[in-house]
Amino acid sequence: KAQAAFLAPFILASLLDLKAPLRLWPIPLATYAVAMVPAWLAGWPAMHLATVYLRQVAYDDGAGSASNPWIFMDVLAPQAASRYFWMGYGAAAVAGMAIVLAARARRAPADWLALAVLSSLLLPWLLPQMHERFFFLADVLSLAWAYAAGTRRSVAVAALIQAASFLALIGAVFEIPALPMIGSALSLAAVVLLARKAGFKRPAISACPAV
Repeated sequence: KAQAAFLAPFILASLLDLKAPLRLWPIPLATYAVAMVPAWLAGWPAMHLATVYLRQVAYDDGAGSASNPWIFMDVLAPQAASRYFWMGYGAAAVAGMAIVLAARARRAPADWLALAVLSSLLLPWLLPQMHERFFFLADVLSLAWAYAAGTRRSVAVAALIQAASFLALIGAVFEIPALPMIGSALSLAAVVLLARKAGFKRPAISACPAV
């Protein structure tokens, strides 16, 4: 599914940090191609399969129903939302590059899973036209990180992400937009906790020299 694209910054960071040989770089693309083979054999044109997620955006011009800031735009100004989508796309692109750059710093092996959770959470939180199911990857990875790390931070992040997804799901089923609005704040709290763990720290401010 399209959610796999949310791990692209993490995968790129991993390839760069591990200095993976060039022969390994096509593996993610080859995996996607192999996954599309059954549909191609069933009669779907190869070009349609290669661009299915790019064309999927055209089917829904709403801002989305996920626990992210765009739920406010979808409720308050749904007709004008599409004019501001470029801001979400730009913010997600910058966030993806920041994740790649942050991964260049030396880190403990356990911190890589935290970076994967951040990648799978931050991108759909910034992007428009996301739905509640698009956070499923972050749901699963956050539980894996909480189990592997067993720290208060990892458990708190997992709880925040699960709660945000639950609120978005219930809000979508019963058409209660206030629930994903609350969920967007929970997702933001999880992003902040993850960013600190993954290496995004505030720059230190040096003391002014004595005059």
